[in-house]
Amino acid sequence: MGDVVALLAAQAVQDTGGRISLHMSPRDGQALIVLLSHQSGRPPADEAAMRTIAAHRTVASCGTDTSDEANGSLSVWAVLDLMPPKRLPAPSQSEELSNV
Repeated sequence: MGDVVALLAAQAVQDTGGRISLHMSPRDGQALIVLLSHQSGRPPADEAAMRTIAAHRTVASCGTDTSDEANGSLSVWAVLDLMPPKRLPAPSQSEELSNV
């Protein structure tokens, strides 16, 4: 989760040193994480960075929004799966032999 939050924060700040806020809402084994830039007129998030976030194994979805209500401020978000993926049971010895 820390890696994803750091990547989202980098997109919200985008080297301006601007003020951002972090919001997290856990629900049903997932967490919505939103970072909001409090500066208007920000450039959109970097597409390559968003693809990196989306490729993270815990990310179910992610995206960006620009709010007209908040003077065009940028928000970046991700929904993370908080539960580790279930492991498949190891094949039994008879299953392994039947595949040979």
